[in-house]
Amino acid sequence: MRKKRIIYMNDARHYYLFVFEPPMALEDAWVPVDEVAGTAVDTFCYGVERGDGLFYPSKIGMRFGEDIQPFEQAAYWRTWNNMQSLIDRGLDPLRVLIDRAHDKGLDFIASLRMPGHGGMDPVHRLQNGGRGLAHQEVRDH
Repeated sequence: MRKKRIIYMNDARHYYLFVFEPPMALEDAWVPVDEVAGTAVDTFCYGVERGDGLFYPSKIGMRFGEDIQPFEQAAYWRTWNNMQSLIDRGLDPLRVLIDRAHDKGLDFIASLRMPGHGGMDPVHRLQNGGRGLAHQEVRDH
């Protein structure tokens, strides 16, 4: 029988990317993992995006903040610049968390918000009466 997991879900934003002043120190980048390391948690789950962009660079997906510059919210400016400060040092913000989780003996799960489709026609959104992923345009995006 498989051991039961204790999963900690970090949504990446309010208590992480939004709060640190750029440039992000490596110790700050480790905070989401370090705050649960050594507890009963054995699996770290990280929200790698919020429906309108990824919190790491991708060759395929849109990075959070690419489509909303200049930033009108300090939290969005911090998110972009914290990610960028790691990238400028040759670090992938997602890889930093994956490696830290593994270093601390935790499994890592990347979490996606599948109904989100940032940058898409708002008519496709479920809350607007659209059909979300039922639209080919949303699936392609």
